[in-house]
Amino acid sequence: MNKRIGIVFSDFGPYHVARIEALANALKQQGDELYAFRFFETSSTYGWKPVVPSNTTVVTLGEKEPNGFADAWRIASALKQQIKKSGISSIFLPSYSPMPNLLSVLAARMAGCKLVLMNESWRLTERSSLPGKWAKHFLVRQFSAALVGGAPQKQYACDYGQDPNKVFLGYDVVDTTHFSREADKWKNAPPESLPVPNLPQRFFLNLGRFVEKKNIPQLIEAYASLVSKAPALAVALVLVGEGNEEKKLRELVKKKGLAVREGLTQAAPPLPIPEVVFYPFQQVELTPVFFARSEAFILPSLYEEWGLVINEAMASNAAVLVSKNVGCAFDLVEDGVNGFRFDPNSVADLEEKLLRFIQDPYLSERMGAEGRKMIQHWGPERFAQGALQALQAAG
Repeated sequence: MNKRIGIVFSDFGPYHVARIEALANALKQQGDELYAFRFFETSSTYGWKPVVPSNTTVVTLGEKEPNGFADAWRIASALKQQIKKSGISSIFLPSYSPMPNLLSVLAARMAGCKLVLMNESWRLTERSSLPGKWAKHFLVRQFSAALVGGAPQKQYACDYGQDPNKVFLGYDVVDTTHFSREADKWKNAPPESLPVPNLPQRFFLNLGRFVEKKNIPQLIEAYASLVSKAPALAVALVLVGEGNEEKKLRELVKKKGLAVREGLTQAAPPLPIPEVVFYPFQQVELTPVFFARSEAFILPSLYEEWGLVINEAMASNAAVLVSKNVGCAFDLVEDGVNGFRFDPNSVADLEEKLLRFIQDPYLSERMGAEGRKMIQHWGPERFAQGALQALQAAG
């Protein structure tokens, strides 16, 4: 092997494993070897099943999710030792925040590695104070190159001191083949054969964490307004996920007088009605079922670094409605072609976009087909290509 390259994530979910395996294959073709590091094995934020890449060396740096400076320092120290022990010359690091990431940057720098930044921040996710921005300028300049999501993310990295000629795209990808294959399997399957029970015949979909920044109350408000104007509406709203906002969402649904149903335990009505159907968090093996059978997937976030769920939905042949404050909106959504962008602070704007799918029964299919064509070049191979370009630029 010529070189040993490292890549670090806090933990490994399906997104990370797909990227790691693609990069490991690409490096192997040129005689190099990849080491994949994770801070800990399982996350308290995401309910992913533990999974590891099959084609590279995996090192777990900590016994548990870090809680405070001492835990973060132990992880960073372990990373520094592993870098030296394994002879790693360059390493991909997941940004510079929170604390474990920051200390890992410093540890890798002290170990003599060349650093490649992996980042999806952009202008609308900026939360730093003025001193924080000064510190960020210093930190970003510690990296020899960067791999980012799209155009807004590249501009952000350059604003903080990265050379535009050393910033490459391809960070935010998913396993498009998996989502396309599974969606095709279930799109037109009989309801009784589906691995997800009690889905409505027609539905709008939101899938993700039930947290404040996701702005799901705005979606419920828009859907409720639509129902009030069309009580015979035959399209439901399906909400899939878990989080600290769930109680608030359920209370809002009841306040709006909407029918509510538990998807796992309560059968769908024989005829479609306007209703809100809740499902708990689902693993990546099942999410294509929801995407493939939806009228459209809606992501109404107040801000979002990227929004990988849009990649998933597009690969699954779903039309997408995406907040203008979502980081992928301008790279992945061609307004009126594969979906719509909308103002996340305007119920009326979102309601008007939902109404278009009611008025045109073929719109969902047309937009879904266009989206799948557009997302085909956003698979793990794109990540590997961008990563190799970043390595070359880093020297």
